[in-house]
Amino acid sequence: MKSYSILFLISLGISLCLVAGSLFFANQTNAEVVTTSVTVTICGDNAVDGNEQCDDGGTVSGDGCSSSCQLEGPICGNGTVETGEQCDDGNGLSGDGCSASCIGEGGGSGIYIPPPAGKTTVIAIGKAYPASRVTLLVDGAHKSEVTADSFGGFRFELEDTDGGTFTFGFFALDIFSARSLTFNFTTSISPYTLTTIGGILLPPTLMVNKGKASSYDVVTLRGSSAPSSRVTIEIQNNNKKMTQSVRANSGGIYEYDIFTHLLGAGIYQIRVKAESEDLLISTYSQIISFRILTDKEMTADKENPEIAPEEEEKDKDIKPPYDFYRDINGDSFVNLTDLSIMFYYWKTSNPLTDFNNDGITNIFDFSILIYWWTG
Repeated sequence: MKSYSILFLISLGISLCLVAGSLFFANQTNAEVVTTSVTVTICGDNAVDGNEQCDDGGTVSGDGCSSSCQLEGPICGNGTVETGEQCDDGNGLSGDGCSASCIGEGGGSGIYIPPPAGKTTVIAIGKAYPASRVTLLVDGAHKSEVTADSFGGFRFELEDTDGGTFTFGFFALDIFSARSLTFNFTTSISPYTLTTIGGILLPPTLMVNKGKASSYDVVTLRGSSAPSSRVTIEIQNNNKKMTQSVRANSGGIYEYDIFTHLLGAGIYQIRVKAESEDLLISTYSQIISFRILTDKEMTADKENPEIAPEEEEKDKDIKPPYDFYRDINGDSFVNLTDLSIMFYYWKTSNPLTDFNNDGITNIFDFSILIYWWTG
């Protein structure tokens, strides 16, 4: 079994200096590396490692080494002479020189008949949020769905998979119908092996209660993560950044209030990541923006709800509220992947794709998707 860690690198300009305990601001550019580890174990590669007790190069049980690479007791008919056996010709039949109980007989060829090759299986294990609906994509196409358990755990098992290199994508829909960013992972699958992808922690979902706020206001962040996980919140404006950590509750829900007078006027981008109690680390969520208005802008905004051209230009980089951004798999793009997922749910009532909440995914939802198309 091979076990290794895959590092996902995300680079952006920052430099940190300590302000007010756990708040940090950056004013110069350096490189930041965010690392998350995913383990890949392979049973059937002739290498014993990790929690394997054996690895005979196959994934067939009944030959002394099980399909999950655990030792089995002496088995007559597996082609291997084990303790207590006089012979083993691999067929479990008498009258061929080796009896059905693996005792030598007179005559017979005792020819070894190899067991059949095992199947190719991929298992993916990870954490999302309690009672969330987790979707698996393979090379961008919808493959399967499961509901996470009360601890946020999920498991996929794909049998009779062809060997090759595949990109596995995972995203979740939480109890607020907010979608996570898609976590993508590419690995090679060897034929006739059991490949287990573990250590997956999906990034938290992220919502804000308003897109604009006054200079003395409160902007509330809310979302879902693994139960009791530590959620790190990043709020950035140009070259300035602050971070803060909060703890999700036992139901996986986290909240954080931003007091706008501590930030000042401007457009701010927010993203979050998580670390679970068992030390799994997620990638970052999608970025959501909000704007803090000056007192003058706030007065003008109240007096004239219509956005003036110069104000519209300032707001062009603010993404619409999450519920209106028709990005089905949460990767910050509306493209063919989202279209593929929509067609999978065509004529169903799945909330992922029923944008207008009329109880069915149809041409009206398709037109909404095309309106938000980014390519």
